[in-house]
Formats: sequence, structure tokens, C-alpha cells
Amino acid sequence: MQGSGIGGLLSTVRSWFRHRLRLLADRVGWWPEPSAVKDAARLSVQTAVSAAAMYTLMRALGLPEIFVGVLSAVLIVQPSLGSTLGSGMRRVLATVVGCAIGVVTVLAIPYGYGTAGALAISMLVMNAVASFRPDWKYGVVAAVAISMSANENALQAAGFRALSIGIGVAVGILTSVVVWPEMASTRCERKLTETLHR
Repeated sequence: MQGSGIGGLLSTVRSWFRHRLRLLADRVGWWPEPSAVKDAARLSVQTAVSAAAMYTLMRALGLPEIFVGVLSAVLIVQPSLGSTLGSGMRRVLATVVGCAIGVVTVLAIPYGYGTAGALAISMLVMNAVASFRPDWKYGVVAAVAISMSANENALQAAGFRALSIGIGVAVGILTSVVVWPEMASTRCERKLTETLHR
């Protein structure tokens, strides 16, 4: 009997807080839909797990480019599993293009004072390509990193960067599959249900 009294009290307190939050949100003019809150929570959990897993893996393997790998593992995670897979493929392709552009400019222009020129040319080419293919914009990261490396290190830098991004994509996809996965069809059904119940 006492437990149900405490449970009832907690339920009343929660209802009061929800009501107050709703009033505050109405004054501010914003209150998230339940699906938006769920999406935010899922993406937060998935990216946190993905970042920690990628960092741990890169340290354990002794690989350089940890920063880029972790960014890749986090930025790959999308609201649905299908979106994450598509994003991963585009990220890898953009990295390959960015690496190729960076390597060509570094080999064409000597390291040192020519670095600014290599950087400018690689950005010119990469952003021109990305203006036609916006999903390749991520290749700019690879192009910048390689353009700023010495000639003899360009191929090695390109290899390590591509490897880090590839591993990051794999970790991000694996996290999306294992940690709180959601298919696009499920999201669509939930949003449709919310819309019908407004």
C-alpha cells in the first residue's frame, strides 16, 4: 500500500513537471516531438559509443590519424541504418577523391614555400568537384591534410588517412547496427503515427 502511495506521488510529481515544461515550451514557442527526442537520444548514444570504440581501437592498433578516424566514426552515424550505410560509402569515395587530389598537388608543387600553392590548388579542385557532388565535401579534409605534408610523406599520409577514415566508417556502421538500430521504415511509420495523432 505504501509503495503504491509513493508511486502515485512520483507519478503526480512527473505530471506536474511535464505540465510546467510544456507551459514553458509554449511561451518559448518550441516543444520537441517525441520522435525528435528519441532520435536525439539514439544519435547521442550511438555517436558516444562510436567515438569511444574508435579511439580505443586506434590506440590499440597504434595507428596515427586518431582524430580523423574518430571524426569519421562519429559523423558517419545517421538517423537510420540505411542512411548510415549510404553516408559511409559516400565518405569513403570522397576520401579517395580528396587523397588523390592532395597527392597530385603535393607531387606537382615542392614542399616548403610551395605548400600554400598546393593547398590552394587542392582546395580549388576539391571544392569545384564538391559543388557538383555536395556529398563529396568531406574529401576536403583529406585533401588539406595531404597538401600540407612533405612530398616524400604524401603517399604515406594519404594511406594512413584513408585507412583511418575507412576504419571509422566501419566502426560507425557497426555501432549503428549493434547499438539501438532503427530502420528508415520504422522511423517513417512512427512519424506518420505522430502526425495522425496531432
